[in-house]
Amino acid sequence: MSLTKSSDTKRLNDLRRAVDTACIISVTDARGHILFVNDNFCRVSGYTFGELIGERHNLFKTDYHSADFYRHLWDTITSGKPFRTEFKDRTKDGSIFWVDTTIIPFLNNKGVPFQYIGISRDITNLKTLEASLRESRETLQLFIEHAPASIAMLDLQLKYLVVSNRWLRDYHSQGEDIIGRPFFEFFLNHADAWKEHFRRALAGESVSGDEVKFRISNGRVRWMRWEIRPWHKAADEIGGAIIFTEDITDHKQVEEEMRLIPRKILQAQEAERSRIAWDIHDDLGQSLICAKMLVTAHMQEAVTQNLGCQKFGAEILEQLDACLEKTRRVSYGLLPPQLRLLGVGEAVKEMIKNINQRYVGVTVQVDSQDLGPVRFRGDDINIYRIVQEALNNVLKHAKATTVVISMKCRNGKFYLMVKDNGVGFDNKARKRPADVLRRGIGLNVMRERVKLLGGRLSVDTGPGKGTVVKVCVPVENQGNDCT
Repeated sequence: MSLTKSSDTKRLNDLRRAVDTACIISVTDARGHILFVNDNFCRVSGYTFGELIGERHNLFKTDYHSADFYRHLWDTITSGKPFRTEFKDRTKDGSIFWVDTTIIPFLNNKGVPFQYIGISRDITNLKTLEASLRESRETLQLFIEHAPASIAMLDLQLKYLVVSNRWLRDYHSQGEDIIGRPFFEFFLNHADAWKEHFRRALAGESVSGDEVKFRISNGRVRWMRWEIRPWHKAADEIGGAIIFTEDITDHKQVEEEMRLIPRKILQAQEAERSRIAWDIHDDLGQSLICAKMLVTAHMQEAVTQNLGCQKFGAEILEQLDACLEKTRRVSYGLLPPQLRLLGVGEAVKEMIKNINQRYVGVTVQVDSQDLGPVRFRGDDINIYRIVQEALNNVLKHAKATTVVISMKCRNGKFYLMVKDNGVGFDNKARKRPADVLRRGIGLNVMRERVKLLGGRLSVDTGPGKGTVVKVCVPVENQGNDCT
């Protein structure tokens, strides 16, 4: 019996010694006066045992905890219930220390507390680390918020943690609260592709993309370059993803405007050519005709009076006829009258007729069905100019003897082919500056005209094999697109 009691006492003493060694312990009476503290309490607080006995715990009090906090503490423990909390206290030299404390009431036979024991552990280092991490997080948040780039930090569920002000300006409405809300609530376009990108990032991979077009929640269409990287918590554990973007919508708009400049130039050129053609026809042409009529009338009056005057008048008429012919050619080149009156097919045939009359050593043949009224998506002058530019290239560079032009309209599409038996050229080498100046400008202009008509152009050529230019454009009044 005594052996068992001795063993129990030993175990109890061992347990008390273990707790006393590992913990910070204080015992107070029912009014809160300190009755006992262990060595750990003295070490942490900076007070000696004698300085603490009889004092109350408000000796360590700071302004961190409110009066309501202490009222709730006393209400709890005086009712006989334990109370656990974290205290921010002050040492004898004024330093701050933190303890995680559990206060346990000791009850008498009536269930009324007569003593309280406080068992604590020092968490000062932990709270210092928490404060450092919080400061780091706040610094990171400030850095992200005020960064001059679009940045968003997401958790593992791809919900917003923090975003830069630039991100809000680029992708959200003013004043919109997005923190804690899912990324995909706002980025509706290409959701499957985005999910795959984020899946790879959350697996530890960095993913990026260029010139992505997407629609955000307010309906706006934006263009961006982007990169997604994982961010890590302690122990290198992935905590989520961070996405960096550059809104290039303005750049794409400028790029599109630049792309349209050649078309606008062509349209302006045609408008100016049309104006000049009509000015030549209505003004200069008519003036030359009037001059010819006046000279003819004067010659008829002087026919019996002066043979020298008659000869001189004939020479003037000859010059006027030459001027009228040149005027007609210039006006025709600027705006062929057959184009408006009879359509593109007849205008091209007239152009070929004139070429065959003016050029020796080359024959231009035309294989054209009766096109009838054809309505293109753009001005039909573009088809005429494409043929004109192709023939100019042949006459200037190809050294061809035969050119065949084919024009057909079939299944809602207009097909044009210009084929020659000339020397051809290296289409790949055309990127060299000299080759661009020699042939590339003309081909690029032809391509722009085809784009105006909503079609496509191809060039099949090579040294010594001639050149074939093919054009396919949709015809609106035939009902189908060019594919």
